[in-house]
Amino acid sequence: MKYATITITLSLILNQAFSPLTHAQTQSTEPAETKTQNDLVGLGSGALLGSAVGGPVGGVIGGIMGLFISNDVNNDNALAQAKSELKETKLQLLALQRGADALILQGNKQSIKYVRIKQRVLKTMIDLRSKALQQSNPTRP
Repeated sequence: MKYATITITLSLILNQAFSPLTHAQTQSTEPAETKTQNDLVGLGSGALLGSAVGGPVGGVIGGIMGLFISNDVNNDNALAQAKSELKETKLQLLALQRGADALILQGNKQSIKYVRIKQRVLKTMIDLRSKALQQSNPTRP
């Protein structure tokens, strides 16, 4: 019982030490920092709950399970970011296509060539990102 109390106390201290890091997140945090913070929260929370339920062994198992959950959260965040970038690239392509149509009406041949090349580059980027999303997460729509 003495060891369980010590383990719970240490888990609480670790969790409280790292919780300000996670609550102070903003949109400007880099993905690597966010991933590290998610891992710390997963480890601390899992160890805390595991220690409360199963003592020191439960703390270790709970910490490991917390890391697995934080890894899943990190993967979901990366997928959402990739989808957002893909959507932004598609919007850029649409704007270029509309600009190309306007240039065709005006008859500006050099600008049309530049826009067509940029459209091909953006289409290639969209295809590559779409394939990467499909390969990284084939079960989700």
